[in-house]
Amino acid sequence: MTQPTKSIAVIGSGMATCGLIHALNKESYDIQIFEKARGTGGRMAHHKSPEGNLEFGAQFFTARTPELQALVAHWYQNNLITPLHNLPLIGNLGTPAWVPQDRFSALHRNLLKSQHLWFQHKVISTSVAAEKLNLQIENTLENSMLEKGPFDHVVITAPTPQAIHLLPPEHPFVTALSTVDYWPCWVMVAESNVTDGNQTPLIVESDPDIAWLQRYNRGHKSQWVIQMSHQWSFEHVEKTQAFVEEAIKFKLQGMGIFQHSAIGSSNIDTLRCHRWLYAKPKTILDKPYLYEKYISFAGDACLGRRVEDAFTSGYLLGKHLNTL
Repeated sequence: MTQPTKSIAVIGSGMATCGLIHALNKESYDIQIFEKARGTGGRMAHHKSPEGNLEFGAQFFTARTPELQALVAHWYQNNLITPLHNLPLIGNLGTPAWVPQDRFSALHRNLLKSQHLWFQHKVISTSVAAEKLNLQIENTLENSMLEKGPFDHVVITAPTPQAIHLLPPEHPFVTALSTVDYWPCWVMVAESNVTDGNQTPLIVESDPDIAWLQRYNRGHKSQWVIQMSHQWSFEHVEKTQAFVEEAIKFKLQGMGIFQHSAIGSSNIDTLRCHRWLYAKPKTILDKPYLYEKYISFAGDACLGRRVEDAFTSGYLLGKHLNTL
């Protein structure tokens, strides 16, 4: 087997990283992925709780490029995903929507399973010495600081505000990345004690503050994912988790639609509330990726706001790196 001739560090393990790894020539690169969380997925990661896995991130994805469509076919054949029908909140997407059979992190693991992953390793800064890069890292598991490197190249897939903090102020990417701002999103997972088999996303015409409402049957109970609108989330971005939980529960209890579903005024049980500070970019760079000799950037801030756009950004960057 050919030994890799170049080393590359990837910061983040979301869909942009999945696209990057899918495209990179593994025989040419020794790849290490650094993730500050306890698992892969980025903004598609699930959260573990005593009640099971809670999906706070993306609730579906689409695939318009041949590369991702080929992966979708593979995942579907291996029972990793299933089509999501009836999307009344979104309208006609013009392409099928997909959801995981288990959870979204299973798709990330499928693409990243053979890679060297460092979990709970939060990259603090990058530095260049002798034409190599080193990473200064906080190991949050052991509460210690360490340095990793040297690397020939570093790819950053974090949201732009976090990416900027990893770069020196004079870096050429800073100006471009500073033009991208993000909408936040508050998400709550609630539980009720009734299931009726209906797991279709619901229309919430009476309350524009609710962007997404989805039921998942879990045994003898139903779990509901409630994603608040970006505007509502922005207005409540600095509120405490307890305040937001009560505000969302108050909205749910006042909606007549639940009289015919599992959640009524007396049986809402909050499992967890989560704030995505960088949920969706307000503007995009309109470039597939950013590249310079030592550092590259890829993610949904480059091409678009969908899950597949982040994948495509990473994939195109990987193809470019293969030519160097």
